[in-house]
Amino acid sequence: MTLKKQMDQIAQRIKEQKIGQHLKDHWKYYAIGLGGVGVGLVASNRIQVANSFNIIFKSQVNQIAIQSLARRGHPGSVTQCVETGERAASINRMAEIMSLPATSIKNQLAGRTPDVKGYTFKILGEAVA
Repeated sequence: MTLKKQMDQIAQRIKEQKIGQHLKDHWKYYAIGLGGVGVGLVASNRIQVANSFNIIFKSQVNQIAIQSLARRGHPGSVTQCVETGERAASINRMAEIMSLPATSIKNQLAGRTPDVKGYTFKILGEAVA
């Protein structure tokens, strides 16, 4: 066994002894702290003490209603970058993915500019809503 391993083991034993002694010296404080946590849980109505042996935990129930909203406007055009093959459901999403201005991509697709920072794009079709 190497000297470093021996020193590490000795240090670990010393640490364990110190922790053990600390817990022996201060067990009352830990007991009071745990009791306080229990009282806090009962007071916050998180647990219910049914009798001295049974503790019933209550969970909060959140009822969430999800409402589907009708999409307004055009669903978007599925766009592909010719150079990278990256596809997106809309021009704006492609702009986010490629970190480019959406107007620049729109201008390139309309034929006003030959490329956008070396990238060319094409419309694959209309996205399905």
